[in-house]
Amino acid sequence: MEIDLSEQKSGRLWTRRPESIGTDAFLRISRFERNLQGLGRRILFSASTASARDSSFAAVDRQGRFYVFNLSTNSFALSHSFGTPSTTVSFSPGSNSSLAAVALTDRSVRIVDLDRGDVRGRIDVERESVVQHVDFHPSGRFALLSTARGVDLWDVDGAERRRTLRGVNQTVVKAFFLDRGALILTCFQDDSIVLWDSESMQCICCLPVPNVTARKPSLMCFCEIEQTSTLVAGGKAPFLYFWNIASRKLIQVFRLPEETFREISALETIPDENTEILAVLAVGRVHFVDVHTLNVLASFGEQITHFSINVCGQYILAVRDSHTLELYSLHAVNGSQPNFGPPKIISSQPLITEQERFGPCVPRCVDRGRLQEILSLYKRYPMKYRNIIWSSLLQLPKNHSAYENLVAKGTHAAFETLPAIPSRQLRKILQRTLSGLAHLSPLLGQVDYLPFLVFPFVKAFRKNPLIAFEMSATVLTNWARRWFEFFPNPPITLLNLIENLLSHHDDKLLQHLTQLGLTAESYAWPLMQSLFSEVLLKLEWLQLWDHLFSQHPAFFLYAVVAYLIGCRAALLKCQYVDDFVKLLQRCRSVNIDSLVKEMYVIQKTTPGELRGELVLEEFRPLAEGGQYFLGIHYPTFTIDYLAQERKKMWDGELQCITDHLRSSEVENS
Repeated sequence: MEIDLSEQKSGRLWTRRPESIGTDAFLRISRFERNLQGLGRRILFSASTASARDSSFAAVDRQGRFYVFNLSTNSFALSHSFGTPSTTVSFSPGSNSSLAAVALTDRSVRIVDLDRGDVRGRIDVERESVVQHVDFHPSGRFALLSTARGVDLWDVDGAERRRTLRGVNQTVVKAFFLDRGALILTCFQDDSIVLWDSESMQCICCLPVPNVTARKPSLMCFCEIEQTSTLVAGGKAPFLYFWNIASRKLIQVFRLPEETFREISALETIPDENTEILAVLAVGRVHFVDVHTLNVLASFGEQITHFSINVCGQYILAVRDSHTLELYSLHAVNGSQPNFGPPKIISSQPLITEQERFGPCVPRCVDRGRLQEILSLYKRYPMKYRNIIWSSLLQLPKNHSAYENLVAKGTHAAFETLPAIPSRQLRKILQRTLSGLAHLSPLLGQVDYLPFLVFPFVKAFRKNPLIAFEMSATVLTNWARRWFEFFPNPPITLLNLIENLLSHHDDKLLQHLTQLGLTAESYAWPLMQSLFSEVLLKLEWLQLWDHLFSQHPAFFLYAVVAYLIGCRAALLKCQYVDDFVKLLQRCRSVNIDSLVKEMYVIQKTTPGELRGELVLEEFRPLAEGGQYFLGIHYPTFTIDYLAQERKKMWDGELQCITDHLRSSEVENS
C-alpha cells in the first residue's frame, strides 16, 4: 500500500489496515511536487526518528517539511514547513516530552512543541558547517548539536549554549550522551573515541580502537546496550567493536561476512524485551544480529539510507534513496531467518570476561548475600535475570490455581473501563490484574490510583501475568500496607514521617515548600501513588526497585526524600504552586545512581526516632498454596459506605435506562 502526501496537510495513513507479509514493507509513503504541466517528481526524505512516548514517527524532507506519523491513531500531519532543506530530526526522550528538534541547512535548529503545534525556540550555530546530528539528554533539558567542526552543549529551555567541544584539526563524526546522560562520547575522523563527564565537561579517557587489519575502521555509527553497559560501534569495514562502558575496556572485535557487511552505516537496539538484538544497516539492507552469538537472524529492505525503531519495538520506518519512506512490521520481518554463517572473532584472547560483558550469571537459587554483592558491584541486577531475582527476593509463591480462580471471576465492575493503552494485550493483562486484586479485597475496587500503581509491574512482566499479579499483590501487602488506614484520605502517619525526614536531612528545602503552601500530600503522595514510574524512565525505575526489593520496606520512604533532595535545585527555584506541579510531573534530571546513593546515605544517617522501620513492619511474603491473603488494614465502614453509594448510582443508571426503553416502546406503539 502506498500513500502520497502531496497537497495534504493531514489525513489517514490507511483506510483499511494493510497486512504485513514477510520482509516486505506494508506501507510506502511518498511526496510528489508537480509543475504547471502536471509533471511530478518525488521529493527526497532526508531523515526520520521515533518518539520515546508513543507509536509515532517523524520525518523531514529536502524542502524542510516536517511530518509526524501516528500509528496508534492512524493519522499523519504536516507539523511545519520551514522552507529550508533539513539535515536531521530528533525527538526529546521521556514519556512526558513533546519536543522535537529539526536541524536545517541554514545552520539553525528549530525546537518544535508537537502538543502546542508551534516552534518553541530556535538555536543558531555560529560555525560554517550545518548540524549533522542532535542528541537529547535523558532529562530532555540539554541537547548536543554536532557539526563537522565541533560539538555544542545547549540548554534547550533557555536556548543557551553551555559548553563547546572541538577536535584539533579533526572532523567530528559522532557525538551523543552515554550511560544515561552521565557521559558524552565524541568520535573523530581519525577513529579516536573520547569520553567526557557531562556535568564537569572534563575528559575522562580515550577508548582503545585496535587496528585489526591494514584497513582503517573509519567508525561511523554507535549504539549503547544499556542493560549490559556495552558500547557497540561499526564503520566502513565489516567489523563490530564492543566496549564495556564501566571498565572502559575493549571486549571483543567481530568480523561479519564481508559480502553482506562490507560497510556498516547505522546501529540500533530493539526496545523492551528484544534488547539483545541489534539492527544493523549495511549496504542498503537492515539485518538483525544476535548480540551474544553475533549470528544474523533476519534481514530486509533495499537501498535504505536510514531507519528508526519505535519505542514498543513493533515497527520500523526506513528512508530509501528512492525518495520514499517504508514502514515494516518487526514481527513479520522476524519470520525470515537467512543464514549468513557465523561471524569470525578477530581478537584471539578475551579482553574482558563474559561475566563482565553481559552481567553476572545468576543461578535460580541464590542467597540474599550474593545478590547484595551483585547489586553493590553493578548497581543494578542484570535484565536477563531480573525476573528470577525479583521472584526470589519477594518469595513469590506462584499459586497457579488461586490465580486462575481469581481470573475465572471475570472483570471487576470497578475496572470495566480503563485509561487508553495502545496495546490491547497489555490492557487485557492490566484489567485482569486489577480485577484479581479487587476480588481479593473490596478496598482495592475503590482505589482510583490502583491502575497507575500496578501498571509498571504489568508492563515489565507482561510475558508472565502470574508474576505481575503476585508482584503487585506483594507490593500492596508490604510497601503499601499502611497507605489505607485513613482511606479515602492519604496515609497521614507516613506523610508526617516523610516530612520529618525531609526536615532532618534538608530543612531549607522543607521551609521553601512550606512557604509555597505545600504539604507532604502535595510533594510526596503523588510520588508514592505512582511508585516513581511517572518521574523515572523505564530502566531507571527498574534499577530503583532492584534496591527497594533488596531492603526493608521502609527504604521506600527514604527514596521519596532522596528524590526530593535530588530535585533540590529546581524545587528551590519554584515560586508558584503551578511551577511545582509541572516540575513534579516532568522532572527527570535526577541521576539514578546519585538517587540510589542518597537513599543509602539517608538510611545510614537517620536517627532512631525518625526511622521508617519503627512504622513499617518487616517484609512478609504471600502465603504458599491455598488462597491469597493481602492483610491490608483499612476502615471497613468507609468501604461499605462507598460500595453502597456506587450500587445506588448503578441502580439509578439502570432505572434511567429502563424508563427510557419503556418510553420509547410507548412512543413506537
